[in-house]
Amino acid sequence: TPEPTTTTTTTTPEPATQAATADACNGCEVDLLLVIDSSNSINDIGWPRLIAFLVSLVVKLPVDQSCVQIAALQFSTRIEHLFYFNQFHTSEALSAYIQNNITHLKENTNTAGALDSIASRGYFTEANGARPGSLKNVLIITDGRPDNQGAAVTSAKTIRDQGVNFIAAAIGSALVDALGQVVGDASRVFSARSYKDLTTIESLLLSAVCEAPTTTAEPTTTTP
Repeated sequence: TPEPTTTTTTTTPEPATQAATADACNGCEVDLLLVIDSSNSINDIGWPRLIAFLVSLVVKLPVDQSCVQIAALQFSTRIEHLFYFNQFHTSEALSAYIQNNITHLKENTNTAGALDSIASRGYFTEANGARPGSLKNVLIITDGRPDNQGAAVTSAKTIRDQGVNFIAAAIGSALVDALGQVVGDASRVFSARSYKDLTTIESLLLSAVCEAPTTTAEPTTTTP
């Protein structure tokens, strides 16, 4: 009689979804401030890709008053306040605002002014929705070197000294060193080749947003 045949079925695990990287935020209070480059170095193709990426990012986060809260500003030569932490409490409301209300400013790259406005406009105050004891993160998304690198580094250091962490999404690898000085930790700077490629660093950004930094390395040099 023929030997019985056996069939072995190999199951290939499904790739983890981008949303899974935000699981660390569950049960963790995170206040995330988006600092969005709106300068003229972003062309008319890059801008809608940036907006689409911001929408993709926020819908993957557990946005809720008890979990992740998001505030935002955009900058070029001038700084434009968008919303505080206590304005939107669902991903749907946030994504609708981002899609319909953020316009391209098209001027220079006043990163230092944007960072100064974090304190002057009181983003991380209880009056504007920030929570005592929350993990406080600033995510800078930019494709240009700060107009005044030294001032940007100084402003960021002042904010970090108040317990706020920085993350950066750099469009272009040439920005990594400059943004590493601003962020204070080069491991929290994530680089994409172009706006089209921002999705390649999305999962890394989600993880960084939801997890407290493990290092406090300070840059040793400052570019004037």
